[in-house]
Amino acid sequence: MNQSNAEFESFILAKVRTKAGEARQSLRVAVLGPGLGSQDYPEGQKRKQIRDALEDDGHHAFFPEESVISDPLLPPLIDQERELLAGTGVDLIIILHTSTSIGVIAEMGNFVSVPEINEKTVLLFPSVYYKPDQNLAANTARGYPVRMPYSDDHFDSCQLVSECRKWAHDRATGRWPGSMPHSF
Repeated sequence: MNQSNAEFESFILAKVRTKAGEARQSLRVAVLGPGLGSQDYPEGQKRKQIRDALEDDGHHAFFPEESVISDPLLPPLIDQERELLAGTGVDLIIILHTSTSIGVIAEMGNFVSVPEINEKTVLLFPSVYYKPDQNLAANTARGYPVRMPYSDDHFDSCQLVSECRKWAHDRATGRWPGSMPHSF
């Protein structure tokens, strides 16, 4: 095989890989965040909006707490959730931290040191509460390589939802994590 044939073959293989990556559209996306209890809280509504938008894009988006079982014979819920998220069945993890989501701080702390979770997680957090070394949550957030601070305006608009859709698309098409934001 001569040089130009080898280059052409390499070019074609790259195109095939790109198309194969673009064809992989359906991801399993875990969406963590504030409680879903009342429809009156904008934080829970935003989390549902993110899940619903990802579902609309053809992904299987879910809330991890709906996949764990409270039973004294089983491991604690946080351990079950960690096992679920670290597994190969979850392609992308989105953590929406808000000013009212105290439980998310515990999840952030429990999952930040698990490489199988950390490498596929995007952390969204309110920028007003996070300055390096300000508090434990701010320091924990710094442990996630892919994170995005957001303002109240971002939260109130559709920007968080559209960013999550973009990240899922990038993950599905093999562009992860090159296009991901890094902050601090």
